[in-house]
Amino acid sequence: MSVNVPTMRQLTEADAEQAGAQLAHAFATDPLFVSLLPDGDLRQSQLSWFFAACVRYGCLFGETWGVSKGPTHDVLGTAIWMRLPEAEFTAERVEQSGLGAGFVMLGDEAWSRLVTMTGTMDTVQVRVVPPPHLYLVTLGIDPAHHGQGLGGLLLRRFLVAANTAGIPACLGTHNPENVAFYRHYGLAVVADEVDPDSGLRFWILRHGPGNSVPA
Repeated sequence: MSVNVPTMRQLTEADAEQAGAQLAHAFATDPLFVSLLPDGDLRQSQLSWFFAACVRYGCLFGETWGVSKGPTHDVLGTAIWMRLPEAEFTAERVEQSGLGAGFVMLGDEAWSRLVTMTGTMDTVQVRVVPPPHLYLVTLGIDPAHHGQGLGGLLLRRFLVAANTAGIPACLGTHNPENVAFYRHYGLAVVADEVDPDSGLRFWILRHGPGNSVPA
C-alpha cells in the first residue's frame, strides 16, 4: 500500500498532545478563537492545551478519530464526536478530561467567555436539533494538508456513525468558510444566528438519519 494513502484510526488518550497541537494549527485563525485569544503569540500554546483536553474528553466519553498520511503516521486531522444527551458535559467529566484547568490555562476572561458562547450555541442546537443526536465537537485538518480529502474522510465516518445509530448528526461553527464544506456533504443549515456576547455569527448544521452520505 502506498504511504501516501490516507488512513484513519480511533485515537486514545495517549494521542491527546499530538492531536491537540494539530487542532491548534487547524483553528489558529478561526473567528471564535481569534476573538477569545487575541494574543497571536500565545494562541498556539493555549489552543494546544485546550484541544488536547477536548481529545481526552472525546476518548473518554465519545469517539475521537485521526487521519494520517505518510510513513510517520503523524496525525494530520482530528474529529471528535459524542452522543447527546448521554455524553453531555458535567463537572466531574470536565475535571477528568483536564478541561477544569481552563481558567488557569486560558485566563479567567477567555474561559468565561468561551463557556458563555458555547452555552449560547448549545441552547440553539438543542432547539433546532433536539437530542438524541450525534454531535461533532470539532473537526480540523492541518492547514498544510487542506484539499487532500482528509476532512471528508473524517466527516463521512461521523455521518455513517450517526446513520448507523439512527439519529441525526449535527454541529456548530463560527467560521463561514466551513459552511460550504459541510453542505457539500449533505448537511443543511438549520440555524444562522449572531452570538450576543461577541457579535460573531454562527451556524448549526444537521444531517438527518437515513440521509445518504456522499462519497
